Amino acid sequence: MTRSRHALRILPLGKKVARKPHSHRPWVGFRRDLLLSLTLPLALSCQGPPESELVTHDQAALAGVAGDTDQADTRCQVVLRSMQRIPDETGGYRTQAGSWIWRAEIDVSDAAVSEGLTPLVYYQNAADQVFRTQSATKVASVGGYTRFTADVFDGMPSSGMSGTALRNTVVRVIPYLSLAQGGRLFDHNRVHEPLGMYQFTGETGLAILDDDAVCPPRSTAAEGTLRFLARSVEQEGALRAGGALTIEYDLGRLQTCRGTHNGFPAWDIIAHVRFLPGEQEDQGSVRAFGSMGGNPANSAFAIPFVTQIPADATRVEVWFENYTGAGSSCRAWDSNYGKNFGFSVQAPVGWIGKPVVAITRSGATECSGSAMNEGFTYDTWVRQRASYRNVCFEVWQKNVTDRNNPDLWREISVEFWYRYAEDEPFERAFVPFDGRSGNNARYAFNLSGVDPFRPYRCTTEPYVTTPEGSDLATMEFYITANGVPLRQADGSNFVGRFVDDPGAHNCP
Repeated sequence: MTRSRHALRILPLGKKVARKPHSHRPWVGFRRDLLLSLTLPLALSCQGPPESELVTHDQAALAGVAGDTDQADTRCQVVLRSMQRIPDETGGYRTQAGSWIWRAEIDVSDAAVSEGLTPLVYYQNAADQVFRTQSATKVASVGGYTRFTADVFDGMPSSGMSGTALRNTVVRVIPYLSLAQGGRLFDHNRVHEPLGMYQFTGETGLAILDDDAVCPPRSTAAEGTLRFLARSVEQEGALRAGGALTIEYDLGRLQTCRGTHNGFPAWDIIAHVRFLPGEQEDQGSVRAFGSMGGNPANSAFAIPFVTQIPADATRVEVWFENYTGAGSSCRAWDSNYGKNFGFSVQAPVGWIGKPVVAITRSGATECSGSAMNEGFTYDTWVRQRASYRNVCFEVWQKNVTDRNNPDLWREISVEFWYRYAEDEPFERAFVPFDGRSGNNARYAFNLSGVDPFRPYRCTTEPYVTTPEGSDLATMEFYITANGVPLRQADGSNFVGRFVDDPGAHNCP
């Protein structure tokens, strides 16, 4: 899906003043010496650690963030996705207190949310030079982030302004996290000037649009996507109770009701969802308009609709409604010929456990091994001599795993999530069914497929060289079954250590 994008102009902020939380005052700018202290270590880290040092991983949710000072976030802890006016049903935009309402969409990393952090929007309309703060509300969890929205209208432009005033409008905005120690973490994932803010103007459409290349969604175990393409419907990932559902819709599927009002677009396409058996319903638009001179243009583009799947859901129905406002009664439906599109929702499994490391030269079965506590070590001997190189575990779900079930693969999705650096998103690999174990289903994941030093391959994952001359790559991992995670007893992820003996490199 391709989205239109407006270029962002980044302007410097004001001087540093005494800070009072949430007060209406110019933002406390970063001291340049602080920014240098933040950016220089990042530049030096590209060279990698000395070969004699080992990598250590800080498990703190916001590692590297000093909580008692203002600083820039460039690691996708908080990021402004978009900020646009909210359309009404007459071809215009919603208003409050005489001003248009802008909706800011902000993503906050799951790590930051786990610490109880929520974003605020800091903004200024250049017309009155007043800085204001607006809180945000949680919407859904998507791709390793939690989505928040903030409706901004106080002191913002209005439809009563002249064309010249609208063209000259300048609004500056930046979201931030207010840290428990008193500092603030400002979104600089798209704002590269150390003292800059996002900005939109009348000439750029009074909007900030999403940039898919910045902080892309991370794969997570608890989300699925339904894509309604021009001639087909596709599903990516499992739909899981308690997880997120993303709906993407090709606007070409419904083209009947495309009316205008005074030359401006006055139509919408709404996605409707109903979850069974609880009959919970939700809906949201799947289209947005470009803009010219502050007014909506007739060029429409698709936007995703995201909703949360209730914990008791076993099925979801989806249909779409196309309508035109401005006095028209035109309505059209995309509803699988009135039956609605139906999809199964996977229930969380009842139990997942008994992790085993089966790394051995001989064994009775592929899962004969010892209990996995913290993780495993996979070395050159394993690569050359071991018959089995598996991580095994068991899953139980009532009326699913306690019988010979040919539909087991449909009802339970089991995934191995791993990464080699803590600032990287987790990658996903599916885990095959290995057999029955009483009333449980047993699964076995072959570690050779994620071995960074496997034969006939140049290593691309980060690793260090130990003082003894061996290469060491550390892998963090966990396992999920229908979104239910299997981790260590203390809740931390498992750790796998891959070792390559001196002189055993695959590549120069």
